[in-house]
Amino acid sequence: MANRSSIFFATCFLVGFCGKAPGTVGSLLGAIAYPFTFGRLGWAAFVPSYSAAVLCAVWICGKAEDCMGERDPPQVILDEFVAMPLCYWPLEHFFAQIPMARWLFLLIGFALFRFFDICKPLAISKLQSLRGGLGIVLDDLAAAIATAFAMAVSFAVSISLGLVKQLP
Repeated sequence: MANRSSIFFATCFLVGFCGKAPGTVGSLLGAIAYPFTFGRLGWAAFVPSYSAAVLCAVWICGKAEDCMGERDPPQVILDEFVAMPLCYWPLEHFFAQIPMARWLFLLIGFALFRFFDICKPLAISKLQSLRGGLGIVLDDLAAAIATAFAMAVSFAVSISLGLVKQLP
């Protein structure tokens, strides 16, 4: 029973078996869920809640990997789903104030995350070599951090060039 449960949750309710590009689907689900979940939290709630979600994902993804008998199975998409809030949350204060820009912000974050998750530049690919759920989830968290950094730099450059009005 625990084996089926871990696969059920690690594949985001079996969505990971959807066919082509399950990682993209998992990322899209995470991007869509973000404004209704972690996007509503302040620091005091985000840090413990997100930490708990990541720890659960590491455990669940590791169990599912063992059950499926395959290293980092593509159907396991909980790692992408859980990583997406980290792409957005550091800049949430700015984009929450511009409702129309928020959807553009979510779309750009999604595209950048997929780039970093697929190409795995920098040391991201080394993290995936870690065993079990830790390796499954950490490379996605690193891709999310790279995404947040790229968006922050882009936002800062846009402000300095006068393309975006600086917010309070």
